[in-house]
Amino acid sequence: EEFGEVSEAVLSYKDVAGCGYKKKTIDDVREEAIDVIIMGFSLLFLPDEAMSEKDMIKEFNRKLNKWESKMERDEIDNEIDK
Repeated sequence: EEFGEVSEAVLSYKDVAGCGYKKKTIDDVREEAIDVIIMGFSLLFLPDEAMSEKDMIKEFNRKLNKWESKMERDEIDNEIDK
């Protein structure tokens, strides 16, 4: 549900696929994104299955490094395309 709401806000804010009539703002996008983050954290801390802080930080760092690497590759690709 939360992911659908943030998607709807982005589509409206960017006026994609006729969704601009909803007049969502960047503040709406941010609000919905925060809801997604809160939901994600709640999944990490399910009773009897909670992720340790150490493991969570390790996984965050692994995923952030992967994302950073992809962003760097995309920047290089964009420069080559110019």
